[in-house]
Amino acid sequence: MRAEKVSELLIFFKTHVPENRISDLEYFFLRVDDEYFPFIKSIKLKSPSMTLWLSILGGFCGCDRFYIKDTVTGVQKLLFNWLTLGVWHFVDIFITYRLCKEENYLTIFENIRGLINYRS
Repeated sequence: MRAEKVSELLIFFKTHVPENRISDLEYFFLRVDDEYFPFIKSIKLKSPSMTLWLSILGGFCGCDRFYIKDTVTGVQKLLFNWLTLGVWHFVDIFITYRLCKEENYLTIFENIRGLINYRS
């Protein structure tokens, strides 16, 4: 893919993936054909800021975990958060934010894995 399109994608995904994964995405995007640019840009990702708000406002009942599709931990949090007197809820605010970004990276990678041209 051309460098200007790669830059546009990196800017587009910068807030949705961990900072240490940006260089990996750049490496993968450079090996994808230009024709897949609209497909890559249309990949649906979870919002880290929405995860943060859900964690702050509804994290005591596992809403944040359900949002990032971690249903097992969401159910555990719903049932057992009261045992930790809210400590789990507080710590999970930071954990779910990072988990959301990592899950977004994996979603992008899974969607472009088959598109990568390894001849480059």
